[in-house]
Amino acid sequence: MTAVVAILGDLTAPVAEVLAQKLTGPCVVVPYDDLLHAWVAKPADGQTVRSVTANQIKLLTAGYVRAGFHVVIHGSLERGGRAETAGLRETLALMQTVPGVAALSARLGETPEGDDAPDVTIDSTMTEARLCAQRIWERIPPEALGA
Repeated sequence: MTAVVAILGDLTAPVAEVLAQKLTGPCVVVPYDDLLHAWVAKPADGQTVRSVTANQIKLLTAGYVRAGFHVVIHGSLERGGRAETAGLRETLALMQTVPGVAALSARLGETPEGDDAPDVTIDSTMTEARLCAQRIWERIPPEALGA
């Protein structure tokens, strides 16, 4: 079984890296913010970039899952707000329809008003990446962990 986890909030990269190391088997970390900002040399309007980035996330996730990788997506998603969060939720919902894939979302800190509640919420006072990753890891079904 394969796990797909989206970690939203501030300072998600260290948590994503620790979680990726905890997962058994091959794993890829997909930095949403880099796809949205660093990969685009000359941006079009913001909505177009967000739409293309959402499609990239779906394609990257599907490709890696098909190849047997766990996927950990992370990013702040604060600039695009609800639309970007909805795009990630759509990716997770799509992955949940794939047999043998466990998909969940985690939020570091408070969930912005109007956003869907994540599967795992980690209090903003918990700042150590190892502890945050452990909380997320505990919510992943054991069969997805290789147990």
